[in-house]
Amino acid sequence: MSIKENMVLCLSGFDSTGGAGILADIKTIEATGAYGMGILTANTIQTEDQFISNEWINQEYLINQLTTLLTKYRFKAIKIGIIENFSFLKKVIDIINEKQSDVKIIWDPVLKSTSGHEFHSQINQDLLINILSKINLITPNLIEYKVFFENGPANKLSINCPVLLKGGHDNSRRITDRLYINDKEYQFNGTRSKYSKHGSGCVLSSAIASFLAQNNSLIEACKKAKAYLNYFIDSDQSLLGKHLYNHG
Repeated sequence: MSIKENMVLCLSGFDSTGGAGILADIKTIEATGAYGMGILTANTIQTEDQFISNEWINQEYLINQLTTLLTKYRFKAIKIGIIENFSFLKKVIDIINEKQSDVKIIWDPVLKSTSGHEFHSQINQDLLINILSKINLITPNLIEYKVFFENGPANKLSINCPVLLKGGHDNSRRITDRLYINDKEYQFNGTRSKYSKHGSGCVLSSAIASFLAQNNSLIEACKKAKAYLNYFIDSDQSLLGKHLYNHG
């Protein structure tokens, strides 16, 4: 298969450690068999266990990058991570849908870094629903889910778009991610590891984008991405993980 047949674009922040953000996205995408391109949404100063500062990329500059790539290349999937605000996110999504209406959009809604830095504190519910109606998957963890949806039933939220509710913040011995599509629930299980990882949400959402770009269904892409994440979490005892290339 040609590189240009399974291209994924990521809009993410820059984490110098490579554990999260654009570096983690690209490593994950290429390790799982697709080709990754990237646009920075923010530049950060951080380590795997400490967040020091964040500087957003100029919005006009980012839009110019986005339109240039969308004009030149055809993407199968686009993953969006941290972004300055929801109004700008809507603008980005509208541009994507205008340029490439058939591309799959996955939003990993990072509200707070693993080390505790808060990116967004106020949620405009009307704007959120509008955004959800224009994407193909949102991947909140339990904390983000409660902030976004005030503990409303996830199966009802999937009317707006599929929801992958990540179970890593649950206290149970097994970690169960729940995918809701049109009021139906699909579960993906994993044994809780003795290790934890900085950037695990980035890895999971990027792996989903990668598998979607390789023509897997959303259910199969989530299943394969969960398996890859389980490997990644167990790959090293530190907060940083190793990627297994040609992982299927």
